[in-house]
Amino acid sequence: YLLTEGIVLNQSNFREYDKVVTVYTLEKGKIKTIFKSVNKPNAKLLSLTQIGCEVELQLYYLNDVFLKVTGGKLIDGCFEVKQNYEKYVNLCKILEVVDKLTLDFLSDEKKYFLIKRAILLLKNSSNPTLIYTAFVLRWIKLCGYQPEIFRCIRCKKKFNDEVWWFDFLNGGIICKDCIKKDFLSTDENRIKISYYSIKTMQNFYKLSGDNVDKQKIDG
Repeated sequence: YLLTEGIVLNQSNFREYDKVVTVYTLEKGKIKTIFKSVNKPNAKLLSLTQIGCEVELQLYYLNDVFLKVTGGKLIDGCFEVKQNYEKYVNLCKILEVVDKLTLDFLSDEKKYFLIKRAILLLKNSSNPTLIYTAFVLRWIKLCGYQPEIFRCIRCKKKFNDEVWWFDFLNGGIICKDCIKKDFLSTDENRIKISYYSIKTMQNFYKLSGDNVDKQKIDG
């Protein structure tokens, strides 16, 4: 038996009346749950299966993969985001990133509250795409995949206003001197990146969520 809070990442129909709902929970990380009979008329738990909702669930283990939902309540329906198309699209993108980059049953309190914070910011955001971008950078950092954007990955020279490239294979920026000596990467694995783009990414790591939303991005 388990009582936990969680955020719904996705859901799909299962059999005739059931749903499989993926939830990122505070105690267990990402889990897959079975909601029985929620596709029947007047089903009481249907509102708990909608993506982006924060819910409290009563669960018990069916097997090593699925948990069955026996009860629960809605904490936050995320209605302010769902009423705005651009905000809702970015909410879906955030939840997809979480789902794709997360294994089952790996709990991480920092990740849970990062998702909650991103949804809260989306509610009052005037730049939801920036909230999504900043979220992705911080999420991949928590996953251990943070790109090197503060110094050259080859010679370790600090970032400046010169011409830089980004190397996808090695996950970081390369200075103009090292790019001439780099025979390991091809043009398919790297792109030229502007000073402004790198500086913007650096700011996303440093700024609070509220200040990210206030940024003015050209182009």
